[in-house]
Amino acid sequence: TRDRKNNLYATSFRRGEIWKISRHKQACVLAGGLSQTSGVAISSAKRGFKRGTLIAVGFDGTITQVKRATSAGFP
Repeated sequence: TRDRKNNLYATSFRRGEIWKISRHKQACVLAGGLSQTSGVAISSAKRGFKRGTLIAVGFDGTITQVKRATSAGFP
């Protein structure tokens, strides 16, 4: 999944992490300790999850909201 600034959001199933990777090849872990995370999406909903929020989904059915992920900077 990519945001408006062309940052890539990716999951590491085995490590239970969500990564943010810039177009300049900077990377940071946004979340860790997640269970079986298999995919991410940025919400565009008018109801439910706030628009622009990163949502992670796991094979086990877990849905996790990662607040302020798209506005997070790089170290």
